[in-house]
Amino acid sequence: MPDLTAARAALGRLLAAGSDPGAYLSRADRPGRRPAVGYVCSYVPEEILLAAGLHPVRLGARPGPVGPADSSLQSFACSFSRACLDGLLSGLGGDLAGVVFAYTCDSLRAAAEIWKTRRPAGSFYHFLNLPARLDGPGSARYTASAFRRLAGDLASVDGARPVSAAGLAAAARLTAAVRGGLARLAEVRSARPDLLPGSAFLAAARGATVVDREEGAADLIAAATVLEAAAAGSEPARTGRRRILVSGGFLETDEPVHLIEEAGADVVADDLCLGARWLSLPDTAAGDAREDCPAGDPGSGPCPSPLAADPFDRLAQAYLARVPCPAKHPPGPRFDFVRREAEARSVDGVVFLLQKFCDPHAFDYPDLAALLAASGRPSLVMEIEQGGLTHGQARTRLEAFVERLRAGRSAAGTGCGAGTAGTAAGTRTGPTGRGAGKGAEGR
Repeated sequence: MPDLTAARAALGRLLAAGSDPGAYLSRADRPGRRPAVGYVCSYVPEEILLAAGLHPVRLGARPGPVGPADSSLQSFACSFSRACLDGLLSGLGGDLAGVVFAYTCDSLRAAAEIWKTRRPAGSFYHFLNLPARLDGPGSARYTASAFRRLAGDLASVDGARPVSAAGLAAAARLTAAVRGGLARLAEVRSARPDLLPGSAFLAAARGATVVDREEGAADLIAAATVLEAAAAGSEPARTGRRRILVSGGFLETDEPVHLIEEAGADVVADDLCLGARWLSLPDTAAGDAREDCPAGDPGSGPCPSPLAADPFDRLAQAYLARVPCPAKHPPGPRFDFVRREAEARSVDGVVFLLQKFCDPHAFDYPDLAALLAASGRPSLVMEIEQGGLTHGQARTRLEAFVERLRAGRSAAGTGCGAGTAGTAAGTRTGPTGRGAGKGAEGR
């Protein structure tokens, strides 16, 4: 088996940046030292920020207790929006030249308005008002115009440059390289979770939204190359570990995924902001379009084919064509994606990690769970807050769910999700050198 040292080092750099964006941004040797602009929501186009000569940083919720944000947002606002605002108010906002919010839900809209009034003097602020209905008439034209406004407003950031067609094309190639490296790691995660646990994949995905994108693309591709060679040169151990798909929003820590792994399952697929939904974005640099995109007037729907010649129109069509967030409508394309992904990845069951008080995810859950159950895949819903779970209760519920999946497999004999990949819990380690089982974690 190839030496995994290089893969561990590359993923370790991504993990460190994702766990502490402020420390990464303050590094004296940060590549490029371009002005950093934070953004909330994966519908904010990194391509435009990069084309403006800026360093995009995906803002998540700061793990741990919430401080100053609690005096501004009600306690029934989801902990993601409160902790995201708290991170900005507690110091991260001072490391940024500005922040771009996109409309997703009322809680994040409130956080955006609060930050607008409390941001440091001279700090850039932009609210990207995107449509919630993706198949409405004119949605592509409206989105393209919103992207153009963002590009124009970025000129006020000190150190930014005008956004040009050539700059957008170069930025599209760079973001496609990042997603390409991450997509290769997603394949390793699915085929060989003993080499790349789901928790390590999630950490890499989070770090890839913080580091310099050229640096991130290089690390992702280097790690993928080593892990693909390791997978090709060895056979997975046959164990009783079940194969799980996780569904949710932005996970600010990989703790919930670690708990699933400790319970005796492998997270081999996802429906997350940082994972599959972001990876589904068509490659505008290569002119990709979804195969099921209908041809037609660019203003008539979310993803005409082929993509338009104007770079902002192409970008808008691509972002509307990706697997939609639960805050977008209609939900059918996302439901179909999750069902297909569960089948393609031989998933045994699904764990829904629902942010407390998150209405969009909660509204979708009953119908999506029923769809999965109809295909023979049970699900478990767990409410997360502050990015984590109550360990004792969560571990008990997850272990019971995994036992249920094992019992179902024993009764069925063969079927979806052979669960052959992986090694025994407590001894298994991923390329980051961290154990995924109880024994290795020492918990």
